[in-house]
Amino acid sequence: MINVGITFAALAGFEVLRTRFHRRSLIRRLLKRHLALLEFYRTTPPSPFIYYLTFPVLAPILYVVSPKARREIKLYRRFVFANFVVLALLKVREHQTLWAPELSFADFARSTAVVLLFQLAFVLVLVVPVIVTVVDYRARKQDKRLTVLAILFAGTSSLAAAGYLAQPEGKLVPLPVCARMRQRTEAAPERAEAARDAALEVAAAHADEGKRAKRRRGGEELLGRPLELAREELKRFYKDDEATCFRLFSIEDKAGEPVLLLQGDVKRRKLAPVWAARRAGKTTERIVDDADLGGAEALKEIAR
Repeated sequence: MINVGITFAALAGFEVLRTRFHRRSLIRRLLKRHLALLEFYRTTPPSPFIYYLTFPVLAPILYVVSPKARREIKLYRRFVFANFVVLALLKVREHQTLWAPELSFADFARSTAVVLLFQLAFVLVLVVPVIVTVVDYRARKQDKRLTVLAILFAGTSSLAAAGYLAQPEGKLVPLPVCARMRQRTEAAPERAEAARDAALEVAAAHADEGKRAKRRRGGEELLGRPLELAREELKRFYKDDEATCFRLFSIEDKAGEPVLLLQGDVKRRKLAPVWAARRAGKTTERIVDDADLGGAEALKEIAR
């Protein structure tokens, strides 16, 4: 999305950048790849749009047989490589702040490889067609369509960002974050269990201050202060974003006794739940066997 925004800006001032700024100027160097793409399409008409929608499939074939496609792909290769390098550097920083010390570099590398491949696919499948459309409108002097496209892009991007930021903490948690939470739990199970027990104890002390969501299968979800305090306690072991994977429920055990349940990564229903529970009635003892709650399948059902 950032690259598409840069392309819009570079296209709007393309002639100024091309004629007034020296080739060795800082701005020309920073926008070198974008200007190279724009210069290519200024002198070479884009291929049919369907080609760019299927770019990852058709590009390797045409690279062998078409000189034009080969030049175009080389330009995007530089473009994608630059994105790859930036993301890789950010990922190295992420390893230092979000993975170490419990998780190994091998765990980090496997997760990073998936993200990098997804980023590459995103650039090829989405960004390339948008950039080509922008350049094509400009070349054919369809400035009104280009303006509408720019407004739609800016508007949808802003709405998506605002919608994401407006979500309550923990409502929308990326799957890789909860996967990392599971890996950290498995890497230091005793510390993870202690952190969940401590979080549950704090939540139990403030359970009456919570907001009860509408009744779910098997009980009610607790929101507000008890959940916030539980997550703060979890952050003593888990990373900040990993703590948002956990949710709090008020349920009943097999004997009908009230139970407070702290459960993480509830969306991955095929995996064993990461949980902690304690009876919330006359006794407050910790529950150590999920059979008391109906087993792992019951826990998955509660969080559905």
